[in-house]
Amino acid sequence: MYHVKGSTTASLSRPEVSRRADSSAVTDESPPTFQSFLTRGVSQTYVSATNMYIAGAEWEYDTTTRAVAESSTIHKVAISGGEVGYVCSVRVPGTILNQFSMDEHRADLRVATTLGQASPDGWETTSGVYVFNATLEPLGNVTKIAPGERIFSARFLGDRAYLVTFRVIDPLFVLDLSDPAAPRVLGHLKIPGVSNYLHPYDERHILGFGLDTFEGPDGIPRIGGLKLSLFDVEDVEHPREVAKYVIGDSGAYSEAVYDAKAFLFIPSRSLIVIPVAIPELTDPYAMWMGVYVISVTPEAGFALRGTLTDADVGQDPDNASWYWSGVIRRSLSAGDYLYTVSNSFVTAYSIDGLARVARVSL
Repeated sequence: MYHVKGSTTASLSRPEVSRRADSSAVTDESPPTFQSFLTRGVSQTYVSATNMYIAGAEWEYDTTTRAVAESSTIHKVAISGGEVGYVCSVRVPGTILNQFSMDEHRADLRVATTLGQASPDGWETTSGVYVFNATLEPLGNVTKIAPGERIFSARFLGDRAYLVTFRVIDPLFVLDLSDPAAPRVLGHLKIPGVSNYLHPYDERHILGFGLDTFEGPDGIPRIGGLKLSLFDVEDVEHPREVAKYVIGDSGAYSEAVYDAKAFLFIPSRSLIVIPVAIPELTDPYAMWMGVYVISVTPEAGFALRGTLTDADVGQDPDNASWYWSGVIRRSLSAGDYLYTVSNSFVTAYSIDGLARVARVSL
């Protein structure tokens, strides 16, 4: 099912248009270049160097068959050279998880979707990858991947695509997209847990971050903590998990599970920095909150370098907000320093020894 729409107002209305002769100038007093588009609801956005893709899911109920047609419409908007202009749109089967499920490569758009929803009979779902050319005409696809499961993470890297689907165990699929007209699954790996986010490590390895899981006696998956995985994907037909690291147990939480901006990888140092909240065993209502700094190499695997927290500052039992003041939301690196950003502080540490260097209140 594909429906391609061209650059007409039948698919998008453009109530406001403004242009400048020199759109690269930002210091003059002329109005900025912009276009306003009116679409149906959208929930995902992916931006390449020259185009923006915005997507939204749509469900249409057939009263005769009592079936729900599930699809997503993707709109392509050119943003090259300071000019903004609607190009075209396409409708694909299924729903798109997030921006990492879309990718532009050599002017082609690649999209990963899950088709189907939960039902009383179980998860009637499959996944697929679709490839379109620059005008969003279909080139090729591979469908019916992992029946009964949903996509939990995706990553497109050159001529490869990596998908993680999940129901009870975590299958990592490796796909070949070198021929846009004939994408295909090369191999897969099934292990406990689920990677909600995939991040490139080097040409041979992929990092995964998500949740450790195990199957309960009733067949329902149980959460066992936060999990880091290092996958070796050089042998595309037989990918391997060569290292793993589990943080905490049931109840452990990280914003990086749901927001990739909270995940920091420093390639030059082979360091991962992620925010973590772990229930204190001595008090079920208390949480340790901070970041874990973890080193990772294919040779040595994962090793904890240290933990950093802002929760030890400014705690005032008479002020209910103090409990959340030290929640670290983001981290970043510059030179020899690591910076953490909490709800109340920006703190600098030396990367080598993780010693606190300075702190600024927000």
